[in-house]
Amino acid sequence: QTDRGVDTDVEGETNVTVFENRRALPRAWFITDLATLNDRDGIDVVRTSRLPDGRVFDPRTMAIVDPANHPATSHFSPGASEARVLRIGDGDIALDVSTTGEGFLVLSENAYPGWRARIDGAEVPIYRTDIALQGIVVPPGTHRVEFTMESQTLRAGLALSGVGVLACILLLALRVRRRATKTD
Repeated sequence: QTDRGVDTDVEGETNVTVFENRRALPRAWFITDLATLNDRDGIDVVRTSRLPDGRVFDPRTMAIVDPANHPATSHFSPGASEARVLRIGDGDIALDVSTTGEGFLVLSENAYPGWRARIDGAEVPIYRTDIALQGIVVPPGTHRVEFTMESQTLRAGLALSGVGVLACILLLALRVRRRATKTD
């Protein structure tokens, strides 16, 4: 039963509380500063919202990257910037982005081996950001950004499946040939 438009009690109805996260970030956004921290320190920062030096960590303006793999720049001036999601598919995310200055784009998608990023068709490095997300450096201007999953495991599975199909066809062809030679 429904009580659309009017909240009336209905027999057997359970109370429900809906929570809204008003601090939720979008699917993709630009930040201005990077902090290079190892995983243990980075997890502490995400958990406590405090950097090791005591400053407040705000993921809307700052990101954490691995010290072993980070961009050469730690401060960005994206100026007026926007990231608009065009498509989200299985292993495929496309965005239109624009910045008046160089920016660091954070994508709220798990960092996992096999993800590739391209800006206007040219591959760019992905940096593991905020322990579990992905980030890329975006030059000034308007660009098409695409993230695609190119799984080596999937490719190996497809190759093995293809070999299996070829082996089955070969065995069937041999069997047909043997039957044909027995009847002659």
